[in-house]
Amino acid sequence: MLLDGEFDPQYFIFVIVSIVIGFTVHEFAHTAVAYLLGDTTPQDQGRLTLSPIVHLDIVGFLMFLFAGFGWAKPVEVNPSRFRNPLRDDLLVSLAGPLSNFLLAFLLARLYIFNIPEAYDRLLDTMILTNVILTALNLLPIPPLDGSRIIHFFLPDNARDFWATLERFSFVIIIALIMSGALDVILDYPMKIVTEFTYLGIS
Repeated sequence: MLLDGEFDPQYFIFVIVSIVIGFTVHEFAHTAVAYLLGDTTPQDQGRLTLSPIVHLDIVGFLMFLFAGFGWAKPVEVNPSRFRNPLRDDLLVSLAGPLSNFLLAFLLARLYIFNIPEAYDRLLDTMILTNVILTALNLLPIPPLDGSRIIHFFLPDNARDFWATLERFSFVIIIALIMSGALDVILDYPMKIVTEFTYLGIS
């Protein structure tokens, strides 16, 4: 959970900035990889941009801000335009969480330099936000990117069944949030992503 404890106006602003950047980078990465692999659908819909306006979903943004789970506007792709639909769908799905990890990793490298103390908290918040987005989106739960990644590795006769689970994705996610299970599930992936993010930094 990004927001915890007493209300702190400065930290609240840092969290908002971090979510906006994290969501934007994530969705842009999906779009850019889809475009590079031959599907212009996201570009045609104006998503090949780093402008947050076209990527943010206000409800999903507020959910992530206050509930710890949310979403941006999904990037629509047309797998039939890919040269290798199954493989390319995997690459597009991986692009989102990997972009958040790369951003967190690069931001962590700034600690190597003598940055002003005033920026430490903002940097910490941006790194934490992108670590959360990385770990969260790698979970194999519909409609998260991890669900599409698992889809690639399933045998043909199991893919249709897995796809049907997406119909119940909202119910599954709400149940995980309300029960507190999502925090438990996220604990280990968060630790792993955090360790790789700060790898080599003493």
